[in-house]
Amino acid sequence: MIMAQDESEGSSETSEDSSVYKESAIFVGTERPALTQEEFHKQYGLEDGKLSGQQMYKDSWGSMSRSLRRHSRKMKSLTFVKLMKNLMPILRWLPNYNWKRDFANDCAAGFTVGVMQVPQGLAYAILANVPPIVGIYTAFFPVLMYILLGTSRHVSMGTFAVVSILTSKPIIELCEKSDDDHQFEDDQAVMNTTEECAVKVMSAIAFMSGVIMLTLGICRLGALNALLTDPLVSGFTTGAGVHVFTSQIKYVFGLEIPKHIGPGRIVKTYIDVFKNFTGANYTALLISFICITILLGFDLCLKPRIAQKCKFPVPMQFIVVILGTVISYATDLKTVAQVRVIGQVPTGLPSPKLPEFSLIQNVFSDTFTITIIGYVVTLSIARIVASKNNYSVDPNQELIAMGTANIFGCFFQSLPMTGSMSRTLVQVSAGGRSLMASIVTVFLLLWVLLFAGPLFEDLPNAILASIIVVSLRGILTQFKDLYIYAKRSYSEVFVWLATFLGTVFIDIDYGLIIGLATSLAFLLWWGYHPKVELVGRTDRNDLFIDKNNVRKKICFHFSHYSKSQIFVQKFNFDKTFQFFREIKFVNN
Repeated sequence: MIMAQDESEGSSETSEDSSVYKESAIFVGTERPALTQEEFHKQYGLEDGKLSGQQMYKDSWGSMSRSLRRHSRKMKSLTFVKLMKNLMPILRWLPNYNWKRDFANDCAAGFTVGVMQVPQGLAYAILANVPPIVGIYTAFFPVLMYILLGTSRHVSMGTFAVVSILTSKPIIELCEKSDDDHQFEDDQAVMNTTEECAVKVMSAIAFMSGVIMLTLGICRLGALNALLTDPLVSGFTTGAGVHVFTSQIKYVFGLEIPKHIGPGRIVKTYIDVFKNFTGANYTALLISFICITILLGFDLCLKPRIAQKCKFPVPMQFIVVILGTVISYATDLKTVAQVRVIGQVPTGLPSPKLPEFSLIQNVFSDTFTITIIGYVVTLSIARIVASKNNYSVDPNQELIAMGTANIFGCFFQSLPMTGSMSRTLVQVSAGGRSLMASIVTVFLLLWVLLFAGPLFEDLPNAILASIIVVSLRGILTQFKDLYIYAKRSYSEVFVWLATFLGTVFIDIDYGLIIGLATSLAFLLWWGYHPKVELVGRTDRNDLFIDKNNVRKKICFHFSHYSKSQIFVQKFNFDKTFQFFREIKFVNN
């Protein structure tokens, strides 16, 4: 039994006691029956401190029998309708949807997120070295399947910077074999290094990512995300953010530098930046400086003030894209100042195509990293938002939903789909209540795909690079997490630093491997060297406290036994943790 007692209830104690427990607000006590060693063994079926064979057999058989009966009852009560509701959560929430109360809010949130999806989709597609329109496809086709199968009401699915930079690695490796011949070879077949090659590699990655997720979901292995600890994920995403930032330097400065692959590519890229800095396009640099200043100034200064007066967030990224496109078209920047623009953007929906299955063996290792990181990031975002809105997210169903969505999207030229924290927060702040907001976003993007694509052909790449750089602010500021981890354990700081440094100075996949190895090493170390705290009973019968956390002079009584002797120790602690010990030996 656990008892809680207020400070006022202990007013009848002596003044000495009240001075000792003056800083305590709650006292917790326990009551348990006193058992001899023989009675304890008899009650719990122990023989020499271990469970007897008969008791172990009885407990294991009873547990298995109960589990079988429980699953048998579930299977008997599982009708076709219940099965479909479990597989497709939309059949549970859509019939009960409150159109009068929630639809207006979901429409506003969906429109706001849809406006954000356009510039981010174009930018993150370029980051992945695929055609810009692919980013819009990713926010449209896979999301259709997630609406049917997903359990998170608020997470905004689509493109994500870290997943895009991870996807660019195998695309660069396979589609740009060298700077001289620009050809791609696979099983004696030669293909030109064009956008078609990049799309084929991307589709193979999306297909394999979906297969991995769907397999893990069917096997009910959603809890495996616990292997990726918070320091590991934080260090890895921060390091990947450095890769994303580095990849946009050439667009910000308007430089023409080669792409590097393999270990040390960040260092090689910055060497090329400094070597070719004199060839920078000053018009592109001016555009980048103005856009970054506007976006950062809005996020840091104006956005908090506007949020106090207006419920709906201002889509500043979309406004910058529209203004930049109009100015670029009116002044013909691509001809006058040689500013790079995104070029042709097709209209209409793409026809479905099978992925190149022969490429799967070449992209499997990179796909596994993309899959794990995408799932962990999405599930973390979904759980954070779900806890604030009092509902739960099923990890296994999320795997099935994301896996099915990626498999469906790979037939329509889509990147691996991932949740975005920035868009999710906007959707929540705009009043989004359910996945109906995602449905509204999908309809808005359908209009963009059918009619508005050519309007963005004169959009400078420098503006999209500026949007990416500003969007990285939340990822790169994760350095402050080191202070939080240092307060908990220096081992978490070591895991964070090892993962971050490995990701930045070696490569993205090596950083993840180093982080996993370091995290597991510390897990094994602390498992074999557990921290044991000695907790004792004070002179007050209802208070137990760790001797290392004492702030006042308190009298402790500790009792334990070893073989034939019982040791009763009495400690007196003061503020400097100096103590005098008196040991009494009591025979059994």
